Amino acid sequence: MTDRKNLSLKERISLYEKVENSLREFFDLTNFCNENCFSKKEAVIGWRRFEGNIMGPGNEGCCHNKHEDFYKFHVGLDNFYPKTLEYEEEFEKMQAENIKEEFEKTGTCEYHTDSGCAIEKFRSPICNSWVCEKYGAHLFNKFNIIYSGNSYYDKSVDSLLSIVFKEEINMGIINKTLDKLTTAKKRIQNYKEGKEYKRIIRI
Repeated sequence: MTDRKNLSLKERISLYEKVENSLREFFDLTNFCNENCFSKKEAVIGWRRFEGNIMGPGNEGCCHNKHEDFYKFHVGLDNFYPKTLEYEEEFEKMQAENIKEEFEKTGTCEYHTDSGCAIEKFRSPICNSWVCEKYGAHLFNKFNIIYSGNSYYDKSVDSLLSIVFKEEINMGIINKTLDKLTTAKKRIQNYKEGKEYKRIIRI
């Protein structure tokens, strides 16, 4: 028996929403980006070097000037997954239907604002999953959580990519990713209630 399935477009959309929602809940629990990035001066002036370049005005850690098109599903991913154009176009249509009607652009990305991303649902796999070094360090130092969502091979990124770009989807990997996110969310919630953990978990 195999965990690999070839899903319909409707099933893929539903599954993508499920993984996206779980990731969003995970990030919302820490509220790190709101408190430490796009609502702060450092998000406007740039707070670190990236790939040898000083990040200039409007270049947020997750939306610097080389990522201006990463909200699109296919950008930067063609070398990792063969394009399934039918699915890609449909997902980008869903994304276009879930963008705030009015917003003020504050970064180099078309949809980055001073209150976060203007795309409310169906953000691209990278936009849904990627975290900066500063956020990654926060998750480890405070919660003993290792999150490596800045890699194409990380399971949280890979799960979302596969839903859009692979003919057959490995449901085993996706379910494990969801289970790990659930464990991480419980840990963060329990931490807020005064509990601490020494055991490291990796997602």
